[in-house]
Amino acid sequence: QQGNELANVSLIRNGLLGCTPTLPELAMTFQCLELYHQLRRRQSSFSIQAYTKVLCVLHGVTYCPHFHDQFSMAFDVYLAILRAVQSRVNQALRRDNPSWRLRHYCPACTFKQPGEPVLVPSSLKAMDGNNSAKRMDNVGHADRRIFPSTYMISRTEVDMFK
Repeated sequence: QQGNELANVSLIRNGLLGCTPTLPELAMTFQCLELYHQLRRRQSSFSIQAYTKVLCVLHGVTYCPHFHDQFSMAFDVYLAILRAVQSRVNQALRRDNPSWRLRHYCPACTFKQPGEPVLVPSSLKAMDGNNSAKRMDNVGHADRRIFPSTYMISRTEVDMFK
């Protein structure tokens, strides 16, 4: 740690992320956080508790329940960092327009042949007749944080049509 440098800045420079913002006593490597990120993307039921218990076994440490909270905080910060980096990449590539994804999602579906008559509607999308929506009705209501996304429409934008 150099001079007035914050502990987490020094840790990040060395490939670690502290579990608390000011005086971290425990830090995770970015590889460890990315491994959990990819595990959750492939197997969403793999819990933080299971992962922290595996880490404890690998490091020969007795598991304590507060490890779950510490890893959870570090993982939330890691995801926020990934979102911030992706946002900057999108800005640099001019992909930050709210309608960019809609305009560029499928070249085969959105290509307009010159001289062909325009269909009405020009495109129709249906996944499964909306049957999967009923299974997702109660999903995600416990967490009220706002997730910044260009893929999903915010709750307020949807609710204005009620």
